[in-house]
Amino acid sequence: MNLLIQWLAFPALLCVLSLGAGLLIEALSGKHLPGPLLLPIGFAGIITEANLMTLKGTTARLIVPLVLGTVVLGYAVGRHRRFTLDRWLSAAMVVAFLVLAAPVLLSGGSTFAGYATLDDTANWFTLIDHVFAHGRSTSMFHFGQGLDANGLPRSAYEYVVSAYMNSGYPVGALMPLGVGKTVIGQDVAWVYQPYLAFQAALLVSCLWMLLLGLTRSPRLRAASVVVAAQPALLVGYSLIGSVKEVVTAPLLVMLAVLVERIRRSTPSYRDLVPVMVVAASVISVLTVGSAIWLLPAAAPLLLLARTMSLRAFAQRTAYLIGVLAVLAIPALLTMNAFFRSASGVLTTPTKSSDALGSTLFHPLSDLQIFGVWPVGDFRNRPATMWPTALLITIILVASTIGIVRSSRKQLFALPAYILICVGGIILNKVFGGSAWTSAKALATASPGFLAAAAVGLQTFFDRRAWERLAVAGAVLITGGVLWSNGLAYSSVRLAPHPQLAEQQRLGPLLAGKGPALILGYEWYYAEHFMHDLQFTWLVPNVDLDTVHNGGLVLRYRTIVRSTGPLVSRPPSSFHRVWSSRLYEIWEKNPAGVAVYRHLGLGLDGRPTAVPNCTTVENLATVAAEHHGRVAYAESPTVVGFGLGQVDLPRGWKATDDGINAYPTSDARISVEMPIRSGGTYQTWIGGFTPGKLVISVDGRPIGTITHLIERPGQFYPLDRVSLTTGTHTISLDYTRPLLQPGSRATLSDAMGPIAFSETGHDTPVRYLAPAKASALCGRSLDWIEAVGPA
Repeated sequence: MNLLIQWLAFPALLCVLSLGAGLLIEALSGKHLPGPLLLPIGFAGIITEANLMTLKGTTARLIVPLVLGTVVLGYAVGRHRRFTLDRWLSAAMVVAFLVLAAPVLLSGGSTFAGYATLDDTANWFTLIDHVFAHGRSTSMFHFGQGLDANGLPRSAYEYVVSAYMNSGYPVGALMPLGVGKTVIGQDVAWVYQPYLAFQAALLVSCLWMLLLGLTRSPRLRAASVVVAAQPALLVGYSLIGSVKEVVTAPLLVMLAVLVERIRRSTPSYRDLVPVMVVAASVISVLTVGSAIWLLPAAAPLLLLARTMSLRAFAQRTAYLIGVLAVLAIPALLTMNAFFRSASGVLTTPTKSSDALGSTLFHPLSDLQIFGVWPVGDFRNRPATMWPTALLITIILVASTIGIVRSSRKQLFALPAYILICVGGIILNKVFGGSAWTSAKALATASPGFLAAAAVGLQTFFDRRAWERLAVAGAVLITGGVLWSNGLAYSSVRLAPHPQLAEQQRLGPLLAGKGPALILGYEWYYAEHFMHDLQFTWLVPNVDLDTVHNGGLVLRYRTIVRSTGPLVSRPPSSFHRVWSSRLYEIWEKNPAGVAVYRHLGLGLDGRPTAVPNCTTVENLATVAAEHHGRVAYAESPTVVGFGLGQVDLPRGWKATDDGINAYPTSDARISVEMPIRSGGTYQTWIGGFTPGKLVISVDGRPIGTITHLIERPGQFYPLDRVSLTTGTHTISLDYTRPLLQPGSRATLSDAMGPIAFSETGHDTPVRYLAPAKASALCGRSLDWIEAVGPA
């Protein structure tokens, strides 16, 4: 049922909202807008209206009712509007939507792409939580130097919100998403990928208008816009969860179409309304960085000076700039903060001008603007470049012919769009844009040359003698696009739904129980799911031994952590109040004994170690000084192996430390594992499993993993198994199913280890008198403490 709501009801709701807003914009313009533009222009209107309301908390809380009111008013004023949607356009929009939806839809669960690649998605979710409740205000945060009254770091939620809001970061791209998820009643995490896929449908609708009059039939135009709407770089950005580029792409196409409509006539003031709304939405999405697109878009409008009086031209220009300034008030008011944080107009506030951000490590090739780039990760270059170079050459030649064909037909929307695309990239370079912003500009502009190439191929279709050449060119370009996106599809990284869904359930349970310490990689998203909990987040190691020897842990009220075979028990002053297969919650006992010194003993990823006698004696001395005791904890038995420690299949590579391994092909691994003490054991798998892994014990399957992303120190629980004393055969069958999303994904983290931890043995705290503490010398322990009397 949830999948139906997320993938059917939510996109349908966005259509309803966008159409209503589009009808109102049409009424304000005084002229009928083309039917295919109503959805995208209404979407742009929602961005603009909602973004205007974000300056204050009081107005931000009215965003949803105001947008709904606008939609209702739009349907009221447009109730007599008659329009039909071409069946080929409808089919093209659905196909484009499904292309971006496929990696998540075919995974069979509610999730989103880009996990462990661009985890800025967690920040977007958090910004939506804050903006729709408080707008851009951060006045509710009171931590002075980043520390609270207990000397603990400020909460992760507050840190993220303050960093983005105080830097003037634009939130326009998130506004329709926030409205839609509120109305539909779904968490933003589960409708995020449908939202990105919806942008592909809007892009198709805009490209349809761009190619109007330039293709032979609706069927050919539908095929053309579907291909043009999925350039490799833009699809790649959608599969890492990037939102601004994906939202801006259809806005730029629509901007070119509207500019051409104005240029062809003497515009009245009302004629300027649609283009002002779209331009304002671009500013809302990109803030002052939108100049790289708006300046080239404005260039064709200068030709109006030749068709109207200078006075009329000046009046309309002043009107256009004035209204646009009003609609862009949030961007103007936050511009100084943006400049200070970005050190330049083209740099994202959270990325330094010298860096490539969290997803880019080197500049992308400018050739990626042509839409074909057959690699799994767009940051890389194709291993064999000549097929890509051949395809790009065909696209370049065909697009040049397409631009000429459009100009000869006096249909200048396509040349205007190419001017916007190329002009934006040039301006980015002229003004010293970083490799990060250059990549974003390339992604946003990448549909342009594919669209122009489709028009160029149409020229050959119109000449029977060249028709076969046109068919060959179309097949090669389409094949190159599908090839590129097929590789990206197989390399996608999907967020782990079970872990994040449980975080969502834990949010209300933990609200107000801070200060809390959270450990584990997937807890990066806790800033959204648990924003009512003041917490500090530590990553990636989930073992407390690495953080609490200085006494920091003892200042927290609550500890939330992932389960696993190699995790330490929290200090004796904490007791477990909740647990599941995936997570545990520990709370400090206010009436518990005082802890004067805590020494964690875990080393190298293991929770236990053997303390030397001098250390034990020192702790015993501290305990004796306080008339207390020595507390200690042991850990249950854990056995297992790393995949890098066994005979690996051909092509597999062990990690540098020789513990784990990178799987590169289908294979079967068998390991003989001795068990010294029979009993019931919990099975665990660690690391990154991009394909499908079936684990068996003595021929009995005990668990199946499909596309699991775990980071160093984290484990995922499988089934429990009874093991007798003796040797058991552990078998691992690894495959990479062709249609499984992410089956060939790569990550710096490897697969493994496999672990078995003895169950039924909790880790109780035991106590000794200081005089008897020497009995702990030479024993393997989790930790030891000097505590007060009972």
